[in-house]
Amino acid sequence: MASTLATTLAHDAAITSVAYATTSLLYRLSHRYLKSTVVHWDNVKPGVQNRMACEIALLPTRAILFLLCAPAIMSAFAAPEIWTHLDTYRMILASAIMGGSYMFDLTIERNDTLSLIHHFMGPALLLWVRCSYSAFNSSDALMCRMLVSFVFFGAGVGGSVTTVMLVLMKLFKRQISPAVLYRAVVALSWVLTLNTWLSTMYGCTYLLWAFEDLHSHWGDFAGLVPLALCGFEFWLQWRWALRFQGISEGLGAAAGIAPVAAVPAAGAEEKQKKKMLVLSSFENMSAEKISANTMALSWAVGYSGVCMKVLEKLTIRLMM
Repeated sequence: MASTLATTLAHDAAITSVAYATTSLLYRLSHRYLKSTVVHWDNVKPGVQNRMACEIALLPTRAILFLLCAPAIMSAFAAPEIWTHLDTYRMILASAIMGGSYMFDLTIERNDTLSLIHHFMGPALLLWVRCSYSAFNSSDALMCRMLVSFVFFGAGVGGSVTTVMLVLMKLFKRQISPAVLYRAVVALSWVLTLNTWLSTMYGCTYLLWAFEDLHSHWGDFAGLVPLALCGFEFWLQWRWALRFQGISEGLGAAAGIAPVAAVPAAGAEEKQKKKMLVLSSFENMSAEKISANTMALSWAVGYSGVCMKVLEKLTIRLMM
């Protein structure tokens, strides 16, 4: 037993350390490359320089996570019996690589507290999977199939698209025309929005599909844990997707492409100002933003349905 534990710790520590060291090396290389490529690099704040270099250094990790998690996503709604020891190992390997890379990421300054908390989930996921879902048989499938979606859609696809947008806006904004920047960010923000919709709808569908098994696994009150975990993860993903939709509209207005909201006259009364601002916000809302908010609303409806089902089960249990 002691030797098995030691072997497990050595295995995970080795992969995590390699991921940490590789990300650190890529960070230094990215920093040097950006310094020699970006115009007005010295005018970019040091914190932004470091953050962008770190985001670029994480791209290989994100690609590996995508490849490791894709098989589990593609067979998510198949019978649990097809889950093998190889699927469990891929989950552990992805968690270890993400944990090591994110541990380096946590050493680099970032201004978004929620993103900071989010990246703590990388190392935490490895610990959780190792402690609870590493039997290397079909019993691991139930929760691993839910957790793997966070890695695939969030860290893999969403993180990569977000990185490209941030690098374009923060580093190469002066080197490309406003119109080109706007079109690039619009296209990428829609890739992010569609990925977020697929991610959150996958999560809601899986929670409903595996509802009875999840309830049996967690019990009445502890069943709120996966519900809250999914809700927090999904909310963070939509927060970023809708934020970039707003940013793309701002870039369009700056480039003279997207409509600009009307500004109330200086002498207008306070109530009239508020009314005009509210009306103009609806009048000038683009079809893209309306579509993105509609997609977010469809997720909210689906997630509310899952919440109602969980609460109904809990209420029945309390009344017995």
